[in-house]
Amino acid sequence: MTDPQPRLLAWRVEIYDIVCIVFAATRDKAKWIAVRGYWDAFGRRQWPRPTARRAEVYDNSPRRLDPPQAWNEDYLEAYR
Repeated sequence: MTDPQPRLLAWRVEIYDIVCIVFAATRDKAKWIAVRGYWDAFGRRQWPRPTARRAEVYDNSPRRLDPPQAWNEDYLEAYR
């Protein structure tokens, strides 16, 4: 039987010089969430080229259960 809710993992996503933490089941989903946040903040001028790598230290953050969004790493440090 498959798990109805995939496990959300922490990802450190970089878009240009902006770094954020995103909780998503896959690397591609994490990139997409970060791009949406980037567009919300700066407008849809172009398609950015995000990079994502795992940020295991945040895997158990209580913020992983919030609606998908990009989090500032300093903000999440308070919840570790």
